[in-house]
Amino acid sequence: MNSPDMLLDSFKIALVKKDSKLAFSLIERLSLEQIKSLDLDTLLSLKEMIAKSIELLEKEKEELQSQMHKAKKIQKFLS
Repeated sequence: MNSPDMLLDSFKIALVKKDSKLAFSLIERLSLEQIKSLDLDTLLSLKEMIAKSIELLEKEKEELQSQMHKAKKIQKFLS
């Protein structure tokens, strides 16, 4: 990511699309140098985007656990 605006825009796109893989990838690629160079407003926005990304990941985890539980019930019923 070259500019802070591009970084925030990429996070927004990932969150609107509910693309947890992209959001996680953006978080992983953040470097300390990148973070140090950001102004306070951008850091606060980035913090919010990361928090929303974590919420998205947690929601997907819960949905996956629910699907697995249903699959186990079906498997138990069929056996």
